[in-house]
Amino acid sequence: MLKFTLLKEVVEQKEKFSEDSSVKFAFTTNAYDKFDQSMLDFFVYNRIILNISLDGPEEINNASRLAKDRGNCFKNVIKNLELLRKRGFPFALIAVVDDRLTDSKFTINDISDFLYTYSPIYKIEPSYILDRGINNYTGNRMLRFDKLLNQQAVFIDDIFIKIASLDEGNYTYENNVLLTMKNIIYNEHHDFICSAAKSITIFPNKRAYSCYNLISDRFLVSKDISNEDTEILEETLSQKQEILKFSYYPNEYKLIENFGGDYCPLENNFDSFAYLYRKNMIENVKRNLRDIRSGSAEHLSLLNYIDKGFTNRYFYNL
Repeated sequence: MLKFTLLKEVVEQKEKFSEDSSVKFAFTTNAYDKFDQSMLDFFVYNRIILNISLDGPEEINNASRLAKDRGNCFKNVIKNLELLRKRGFPFALIAVVDDRLTDSKFTINDISDFLYTYSPIYKIEPSYILDRGINNYTGNRMLRFDKLLNQQAVFIDDIFIKIASLDEGNYTYENNVLLTMKNIIYNEHHDFICSAAKSITIFPNKRAYSCYNLISDRFLVSKDISNEDTEILEETLSQKQEILKFSYYPNEYKLIENFGGDYCPLENNFDSFAYLYRKNMIENVKRNLRDIRSGSAEHLSLLNYIDKGFTNRYFYNL
C-alpha cells in the first residue's frame, strides 16, 4: 500500500491481463496508513479482494507489530476497518497465532470472537517460526506449544456446538476451518501441496517464479517474461506445476491435504507449530463430524453453514 500509485497503474491496465478484464486483484495489508476517500473508491470500483492483518485485541496485536514512527498499529487498523464498514465494503481479517497468547489472558476462541466483531470472514494462521525442536522449545515452552493446540480444539468444538444449535445468528466463519470442513465432507482431493501451482510471481526485473517464496532455479519460470514465447512459457509452467505435486514431497504433506490452507514446500518442518496446527485441525474437524448423523437436523445445519460461509459478501469479489 506504500506504492499505491503503482498498484493503481497495474489494476487500471487489467485488460492487458485478460481480454474480458475479468482478472481479480487481492491486496493484503497491515492497514497502518489511513485509507483516504480515493482509496475507498478504488477498492469499490475495482472489486479489490482486501485482506487485513489484525492479530487480536490491542495488547496482542501491538506486541509484535511495531511502527517505525512509534504510532499505535492497532488503533490505526481499527480506524481503517471502521471506514470500510461505513462504506459497506467487505474484507477479511488475518490473525497470526503464536505464544503471545500463552502469556496473556486471551485464547484462540477470544481472538475469534474479537475478529468476528469486525468481519464474519477471517483467518487464524499459525506462526511458522514456532518449533518444538530442542533448540527452540524446552521445558515450559513445550507446555505453551501444547496449550495452543488444546485451545484450537476448544475453538473448533465451539464452532460445531453453534452449528448443532441451529443458531445461524451465531455462525462464525474462520476460513481454514470452513475449507477443512468442505474438503472432508465432499471428499475433495488436491494434486498440489500449495497454491503456487496455480500462480506466478513476476518481479520488477522481469524474472518470474512459481511464488515469491520459491525464488530458486528449481521454480524459475522465466528470466525475462516480457520476451517469453507463449508455447515455451506454458510448457515451463506445466513443468513447475509437476514438481509441486504431493508425490515429490514427504508423506507428511499428504497427511494435511484436507487442511483449507497451504503448507509451503520450503517449510519442510513437521515439528513446527504451523504443521501440527494444520494436522490438529483436520483431526478435530473429523472428530466432530463423526458425531453428526447423516440426514439429521445437525447435518443439514452443517451443510447450510458451509453454503452460507462461501456465499458471504466478501467472496462476491472473487
